Amino acid sequence: REVLPGIFSVNVAGSVDQEKIKSLFRNAVEFFLNPQPFSSISAMHAIEEILLLSSRISEKQMNLRDGRILKAIELLSGNFDKFIDIDSVSNKVGMSSSHFAHLFKEEVGETPMNFREGIRLKHAKQLIIGTNMSIKEIAEAVAYDCAFHFSKRFKVRLGISPKQFRQQM
Repeated sequence: REVLPGIFSVNVAGSVDQEKIKSLFRNAVEFFLNPQPFSSISAMHAIEEILLLSSRISEKQMNLRDGRILKAIELLSGNFDKFIDIDSVSNKVGMSSSHFAHLFKEEVGETPMNFREGIRLKHAKQLIIGTNMSIKEIAEAVAYDCAFHFSKRFKVRLGISPKQFRQQM
């Protein structure tokens, strides 16, 4: 158990993922305690990576019946700034597209593309809050070709437009 001074207590063990989480957590705290240009963005990226690694650890602990789905989650969670389709993910995990889509939904509770869109929109929220990027730039950063389509999907999933979200923050 390691205590970061006056901030949080973190339970750590010896796994590689947990050691990386500990290191990222220290980095995020350091970014917040010693503000520099873009440090809030760097801290958010560290926190996002912590959450992704934490979810990967909890996925392992849940003992997904099929390890290929865990690999797919890692593929869908990474490179959220690039377009990825179900065929490329299913090929990388060695399954047909239809079997992959069915098994993913069965084990994760949502379709692979809905899962992927959730990751992209979470990152978009961070960019809206932490940067002065335009909505068009943010749309491009999270692999949407069209700012209008991005805004529409953002509003459908979150109940508010990206512009309104930024104004509220």
